[in-house]
Amino acid sequence: MNDEQTSIADLISHALVGISTAQRLLTAARPRAGADAVELDSLRDEVAALREIIAGRTTAPTDAEIEAHAEAGGSWLTGDTVTWAPGSLRAMRDGGEVAANSCSWIPLDAEGRPCAWPTANGGAT
Repeated sequence: MNDEQTSIADLISHALVGISTAQRLLTAARPRAGADAVELDSLRDEVAALREIIAGRTTAPTDAEIEAHAEAGGSWLTGDTVTWAPGSLRAMRDGGEVAANSCSWIPLDAEGRPCAWPTANGGAT
């Protein structure tokens, strides 16, 4: 693993630790929340959604998800590679460049930030 891979892995690892801490704190605060319980539950749901974004998925995107994300100007981070071109991404997925379900696939928005998983209709899950 090179320095760039280590840096990416470290950033993801640190983000996931922070998110796990936030989830524990929100869960612990729930019994004392009283009137703020609905807001606390909303925050807990938001933290869970952020965790899903940062962690990515081990299942590669479908052709429809690849196309929808490309149309939105997005790219993908998998392992140490950021890929914009749908054809290149499919080649990585289908050609054995990355072992099936052995790495995280993280969608990046047009600005290069992790984002929600794209859907075939152009939205995000």
